[in-house]
Amino acid sequence: MENIMQIKDMEYFIKLTEVRNFTQVAQAFKVSQPTITYAVKRLETELNAQLVIRNPEHHSVSITPAAQQFVVHANKVMIELKRARAEIQSQKEAKIKLGLPPIIGNFYFSKFIPQLTKQGLVSKLNTDSFGSEETLAKLLSGDINLALIGSSEPLRSPDLKLFLLRQNPFTIITGSRKDSIKLPKLLSFSQAAVNPFIVFNEGFVHNKAFSYFNLSADVSPQIIYKTTDIGILKNMVSHNAGIGLLTDLAIDSHDKLITHAIIDDNQPLFNIYLAYRRNYQLSIDEKKFVKLFQSHVLRNKKAPGF
Repeated sequence: MENIMQIKDMEYFIKLTEVRNFTQVAQAFKVSQPTITYAVKRLETELNAQLVIRNPEHHSVSITPAAQQFVVHANKVMIELKRARAEIQSQKEAKIKLGLPPIIGNFYFSKFIPQLTKQGLVSKLNTDSFGSEETLAKLLSGDINLALIGSSEPLRSPDLKLFLLRQNPFTIITGSRKDSIKLPKLLSFSQAAVNPFIVFNEGFVHNKAFSYFNLSADVSPQIIYKTTDIGILKNMVSHNAGIGLLTDLAIDSHDKLITHAIIDDNQPLFNIYLAYRRNYQLSIDEKKFVKLFQSHVLRNKKAPGF
């Protein structure tokens, strides 16, 4: 009778390559040690290769080159299985699991609420709000199925379908009060860099853009505060605690801020992408969601890519 490779056997084996001890693997999965032993033997029979070498003196095992190769593929299988489970569960729930970084959610996505409501999609949304880096990671892992992602450089991935929706420049912002830092309306980043900055934490697009400007201008401005909250950043700048770097997309007329255009060559832009996994089958509602944003770009010709 032909052997069939079991998912659980691969799970046991992956753990064994990490801890190199049969007893620890058995304890981790709350099974007997012979269960782990038989699982490895089944894999060795199926692959026609020795995967482990026992070291009785040290109560451990060594991993063979064949095992090192197999565990790479086993990990990929487990990742795909996790994605499949998440996708199937999502289909059952009939929800659009959307990743929505805070700035994009507040200053771009919110403008589409009337159209989404008209198409009956708002009640179908299940949104997660993280920085774009974490949103991208969650999309690739299958935790979410659609995402609006920001990037300060062209975004490319063989695993994703990507649609460029919009591009906005980054600007320097200062407070509008009389005692605020005074800067010219047009300036180089090096001119701005003599002042202290309030910036976003790691994982935000603005942080990468800030690093790019620093490197390009060969400067290292003082950073006096880091935050994940755009409201805090704006408020601190408006009260003259420092200056900031912010996409002009996120600036409203009621903000007590002054914007200063950066004149440096080859500067990054705040790019917004609609993204989903290339091998993911969109539901009917998800197709409506994607079409809404694609149609908007085509009508307004805000960005290339369609």
